[in-house]
Amino acid sequence: MYILETPRLILRPPSHSDELLLHELRSDPFVVNTLWNGVYPTIEQSKAVLLQFINHWQQNRFGKWMVFVKHEGHARTFAGYCGLMYSGPYLPEDPKGSRSRPAGQ
Repeated sequence: MYILETPRLILRPPSHSDELLLHELRSDPFVVNTLWNGVYPTIEQSKAVLLQFINHWQQNRFGKWMVFVKHEGHARTFAGYCGLMYSGPYLPEDPKGSRSRPAGQ
């Protein structure tokens, strides 16, 4: 497993055990009102997002990181997630396939 660590943060790939952490973040009133116009996600929607994160890591060996704030050298508080994922209309169905862009792009 890949783990990134700074003096204050620990970043690691997502796992199935992160279900509730991700759902709590996605259900936070500030997040809901800021990003989703007051529409709260279901637990199933949060699980689907987490599964996308996990599958992306398995297929591409990079993706979204789960970010934790350290306390006394150990991960204590879930702060959110960050990272990069493939997306967009010009990507092949198989991410292992060609990554070329159409002419003029």
